[in-house]
Amino acid sequence: MTHLHKRIHLYKGDNVEVSCTHECTVLLVDDVNYGRYRKDLKFNHVGGGGFFKELPVTLITPRDGQWNVVLFLSDIHRSSGHNESITVTPAGTPTPT
Repeated sequence: MTHLHKRIHLYKGDNVEVSCTHECTVLLVDDVNYGRYRKDLKFNHVGGGGFFKELPVTLITPRDGQWNVVLFLSDIHRSSGHNESITVTPAGTPTPT
């Protein structure tokens, strides 16, 4: 399955909001586990995630470091076009009211 990928430096507690026009699987994985995924080995998405029918979804970074935001779209959705965005809100940033 092909995927969309973005590698970013995050800090513990940062909120990563992922939006997409179609249902998809969204994972937040460290470099070790992303490398295992790329080699088709068992991996863990230690940063959380899963399959989501309704987006946006917010994942919280468990620790400082380089992280990989990975989106998996079905073949049907990938071929029909889609829009996605990834927004990072630093830890401690007040939520707008």
